[in-house]
Amino acid sequence: VALMVVALTKYVIHLIDLRLENGWPSKSANLFYVDLFGDVITMTIFLFFMLTFFLQNPQRLPIYLLADIVQVARQLAQRLGSFRKYRKIVSNIDQRFADATPEEVESADTCIICRDKLW
Repeated sequence: VALMVVALTKYVIHLIDLRLENGWPSKSANLFYVDLFGDVITMTIFLFFMLTFFLQNPQRLPIYLLADIVQVARQLAQRLGSFRKYRKIVSNIDQRFADATPEEVESADTCIICRDKLW
């Protein structure tokens, strides 16, 4: 169920991005948060399932489910690590480079990154 909700939410985000004229600037952040939410929900469901099995009959714990839990935990740790790196890079860029003033924006007619006309 969680994977279906995540897939449907991603689909809606992509549809919104396609509908907007210049795309959705925060699309990648929203997709990241949807994936993170999906991983947390999946991990919670797996742990609840394992706890239920353990409480009912500790001798017959399904060890094969541990592989799924380890995979989801590793994926969640990688996502959190990449998010931490992203926040660190963004704060570094914000500290090193000042925002453009309105005068600088008005005087420039080309984007410095993609070289397209701004106006």
